[in-house]
Amino acid sequence: MTPQAWIASSGGDIWLIGMLSIWSLPYAMKPVLAIFLDALRSKYAWSYSELVNGLIVLLAILIVLLGGVNPVSQKTHFSLLLSMGCALASMLDTCIDGARIQLDKPGEQEMVAGYYTSGYRVGIIGASGLGLVLAKYYGWLLLYQGAGAVMFTGWWLVEITLGREDVESSKHALGKWSIQEVKSWITQKSIQLVLGVVILVKLHDVFVESMLQSYLINHLHLEVDTVGILYKSFGFAASVVGGLLGAWLLVRLGVYFMIGGAILLKLIAMMIFTFTIYSNQENMLALTALAITIESFASGWTATIVVVLMSRICQKAYAASQYAFLTSLVFALKVGIGPVAASVVYAYGWDGFFALSVLSLAPPCLLLATKRIRDAVAVYSVIRES
Repeated sequence: MTPQAWIASSGGDIWLIGMLSIWSLPYAMKPVLAIFLDALRSKYAWSYSELVNGLIVLLAILIVLLGGVNPVSQKTHFSLLLSMGCALASMLDTCIDGARIQLDKPGEQEMVAGYYTSGYRVGIIGASGLGLVLAKYYGWLLLYQGAGAVMFTGWWLVEITLGREDVESSKHALGKWSIQEVKSWITQKSIQLVLGVVILVKLHDVFVESMLQSYLINHLHLEVDTVGILYKSFGFAASVVGGLLGAWLLVRLGVYFMIGGAILLKLIAMMIFTFTIYSNQENMLALTALAITIESFASGWTATIVVVLMSRICQKAYAASQYAFLTSLVFALKVGIGPVAASVVYAYGWDGFFALSVLSLAPPCLLLATKRIRDAVAVYSVIRES
């Protein structure tokens, strides 16, 4: 998330920030990369942990190189390195997801997903929060050099968290994802339903996150370190609580109640963000902190829903490929929505942006309404037949 703030603080325009989603196109190609990784595992009997270690080293080197490039005056080099980094990061995500699904035990998926999404969001918000504070005082080059060093030392964590269990599990869960397997899997109605739910639920998150940092820095004129503190303090705590609470409630209340609660929270957050456009300086910071807290809580909540739904429908033999296919749909949304969001800001201002963000909540609302209507019709049919 720091490239968005880096470009904004370096004088880059809204359109350049919107093009970040195009540079992250490798994330939308995760199925192709995942099939390549599964082919390597099948041919050489490599475990996910071995692949993760190799990818960590390559990504650490690339992060250090990226820090030495100016995103505005060296746009070509910056975009090339960023795209390569996204490709390596997407493969790293794929391997971690595959290992997690293989090691999941029945009855533990919801809480595992809660801890997984909370930890993932801690990393993202830590990078965009603490990272922005460090960039303010020490510069972007030192920030990325430090991030590369931290990434490089992460290989030993793989042995602690996965270790031999991943190696043994991988040996018993190798599979080749053929075209026939793809067709058989994707044509199942349950798979198609989950795909629809995931896309509808994530639509709002993708749209808002594509421009939010730019709004805070360029429109509200907040300092980079202030934005970082807001994300690290309020956003950090809210996303962790949202992810863990979401996992606990998902077991007890079901997915449709969870989606309805997330929609309500996101609607409140968007209304508060709209108020910040016209609020005075004294109230603006408090309102912004409140909006970020609510939005982060709801995002942690929905992230847990998405991870649980996608994990449940993946086969262990093809965990990496199938989960990558599902997550690539979310990143495909980013590729298309980023430029659209930038165009909305250009044409209609931030009022139009937040108005459209509210409208993006309409599809999941229709999903809930359809479910309610379908349930009501089923109940009426049973009553009439009896």
